[in-house]
Amino acid sequence: MFDSQITTTKPQQTTISVQPTNPQYQVDITTVLLQHPSTPFAIALSISIVLGTIARLIKTLKSP
Repeated sequence: MFDSQITTTKPQQTTISVQPTNPQYQVDITTVLLQHPSTPFAIALSISIVLGTIARLIKTLKSP
């Protein structure tokens, strides 16, 4: 499911970076959000979606 890469930075330290093999994996959380719209998770997700959309719009408007 994940490809692991081991990178040695020092003789005694090892860093493992895990990268998903399927970056387009999506989870449908619509039913959870519709059943519990005022939970902190739903509010935070909604705010992050709005901020991401605004940031993408600004990036699009700034590009030539």
